[in-house]
Amino acid sequence: MKDLKNIKYWLFDLDNTLYSGDTKVFDQVDKKMSKFISEKLKVSEEEVKDFIDRYSSWFNSPESGIYQLYHERLRVYLLQKLNDKEIHTLNEQIISYLEKALNRGDGSEDEKYALQFLHNHMALESMLGIDYERLHNYVNQESLWERQIKVSKSYEWSQNSVQQGIKEGARRSHEMNTIRSTVNSVKLMTQEQNSAKAIIELLNEGDFHSALKRAESWEGDRQFKLYLLFIHELTIGTSKEADFRKQLAEFIGRVKSIIIQCILSGMI
Repeated sequence: MKDLKNIKYWLFDLDNTLYSGDTKVFDQVDKKMSKFISEKLKVSEEEVKDFIDRYSSWFNSPESGIYQLYHERLRVYLLQKLNDKEIHTLNEQIISYLEKALNRGDGSEDEKYALQFLHNHMALESMLGIDYERLHNYVNQESLWERQIKVSKSYEWSQNSVQQGIKEGARRSHEMNTIRSTVNSVKLMTQEQNSAKAIIELLNEGDFHSALKRAESWEGDRQFKLYLLFIHELTIGTSKEADFRKQLAEFIGRVKSIIIQCILSGMI
């Protein structure tokens, strides 16, 4: 309940989700929405209906009534419909907004999105021939990695950022920048492979999913030993008296299965 206090907005899908379609409530909602849009845009309700029907068809799935407003489909659509100048203007507004979210550091969803995806927006600008150095300097900040790792509980966001720097540096034949980003990618990989203590802490906090996902990046004998540490912590170690008994039992079962697979496949 504590997290709910920080939510500023709630978004509800009104298409027969909060109520049964048999009630025909959405018919009335639809009329009121059309009327609202008509008044706001100062166009007729017939024009609004045509507008909604046309734009809805771009994202409508083959199965009637189900919409697929996926980020990737929207991105592809925008890249197809907008020219480079329009993309640049829109993207710079997003970058500015996300940079402010990072500076605030308030733990908001905006900050989380920035930590995970800001490098993609900067990379798009670089691909348009604008401000490559901004991307390079951004993705190679150790202070950024620390924040990404803390929030995501993994190294994935940091590696994705640095990998984007490598790609853009190589595409521009910028040898020194590419080498720097490559070295940092290896540095992150080394840190991850030596983060057993942090992974065990996640485990003892009850975050089984993050702990197991981190362990999957390890290999061979080191991974096997890490799984054995999991079993130790959960049975006779720190988490032996944990409150999350049911999840704990399921997790132990999964880890045991993985260990058996490792042995049978000859990885150990």
